[in-house]
Amino acid sequence: MAGDRNPVREARGERISEYQLYTLSGRCGKVHRATLPPEAARSNFGPRLTVMIAYFTAVLHQPRRIVQDCFQTVFGTTLALGSTQNLLAQTSQALAPIDEALKDALPQQPVINADESGWYWRWVWVFVTSGFMYFHIACSRGSAVLQTVLGQIYKGILCVDRWGAYTKYHKGLIQLCWAHLKRDIRAINEMGISLSSQQACAFARRMEYRRKEFMKLWYRYKTGEINRKRLIYLSKPIRLGLEKCLHHYCDSPDRSVRSLARRLYKLRSHLFTFIFHEGVEPTNNSALCSGFENPQDPGKSSEGGANHRTAA
Repeated sequence: MAGDRNPVREARGERISEYQLYTLSGRCGKVHRATLPPEAARSNFGPRLTVMIAYFTAVLHQPRRIVQDCFQTVFGTTLALGSTQNLLAQTSQALAPIDEALKDALPQQPVINADESGWYWRWVWVFVTSGFMYFHIACSRGSAVLQTVLGQIYKGILCVDRWGAYTKYHKGLIQLCWAHLKRDIRAINEMGISLSSQQACAFARRMEYRRKEFMKLWYRYKTGEINRKRLIYLSKPIRLGLEKCLHHYCDSPDRSVRSLARRLYKLRSHLFTFIFHEGVEPTNNSALCSGFENPQDPGKSSEGGANHRTAA
């Protein structure tokens, strides 16, 4: 026997639904007890409050106790820490089918920007496509995680930094991040100045010049000033000049210059994928900026995310 439902009332910004359940005894001697509707029996908290707690915790990275104090102060809602955690578990369970659907769709995407960042003795991996973003928490930073998420073979274009797990896993088309390259060139230049290394300064100067030439050309394409065919044609001398520069410094007496030049020369074919393929950007900023605000400190982002939003 369903209980009578009192009218919904507004109190302290909350929407409170009260259910009164009656127990009746019939002439036959049988006892009839009312039951709560399924949505009320599951939890004392409604979907709006549950979603807000999930948002404060997962998106805004607020600790449980801060969420508890905030809801008490701002909304007049008293929450136990255990209730907060239980509501987060319910949200996670409700999102599980969506999570699986996105994971299944990920390997079919033609272009994926990927990155990983340390998080509480774990690694958070983010995979950004044109339509959605997928997060995966793992104990490892290795290529096995990529196999778990993307399958044994990914047939699309992977846009990443130069972390070895990506090139070990993916043997297809890769776009290496030019924002990371910009940072490395700047570091070589600063080292050259501090150590009075002419090799380092000259290498950084030549690489930075070619990087800027690439970005100028790319922005001309992005604004519609030139088309893809013209982009490929005009970029050819810059590409050849960059390869020649890298090859020249592969035998540099400066160890840092030599190491970077050899690494980039080995991966040089992965620097120019964005020139030839639609939907590929020269930087991995979509993964860096969208995915990685440090959960332990909302004011800090993972490397490259906050300070390298553009390769220009």
